[in-house]
Amino acid sequence: MNRLGFIGIDELSEGIIMAICRTAPEMQVFLYPSVCSHVQKLARVYPCWTLDDCLAVSEESEIIFLSKTLTDLVDVSKSLNLNSMHTVVSLNPALSVQQLRFVFPHSDCVRMTMINHEDGNKPVAVFTDNNQRLKHFLCKAGLPFIALSENQFNFIIR
Repeated sequence: MNRLGFIGIDELSEGIIMAICRTAPEMQVFLYPSVCSHVQKLARVYPCWTLDDCLAVSEESEIIFLSKTLTDLVDVSKSLNLNSMHTVVSLNPALSVQQLRFVFPHSDCVRMTMINHEDGNKPVAVFTDNNQRLKHFLCKAGLPFIALSENQFNFIIR
């Protein structure tokens, strides 16, 4: 579980990339879109590869993080080549797992966000489902995490 893809970059995905590069530099990180100046900046600062299309991200990655809206994800889904070895993680809190599974007919769809824990400064990853691949990645990256039901997740992000 050392190959991670990011399609679309926002503040949350950038924070995850920074944590990965600090605590688990052996992980390979792939970014799309390669023409985005923000992605290019990240690739210069951190050891990341920029890719030319979504298909390349799905071919190189085991976990794919998405920072897109639902309408954008419909277009993205047409260009991905997913199989049972992929986990799709949406960083958009507005999308439900049901919506993700409709767009990506793939059983391993998870929602994730980061929250600040009351006891410390380190953020905690909160995600739906009990996904072993994601848990393994978060442990390797040194990120504390909590797996919740979708209803509990919805309650937290409100």
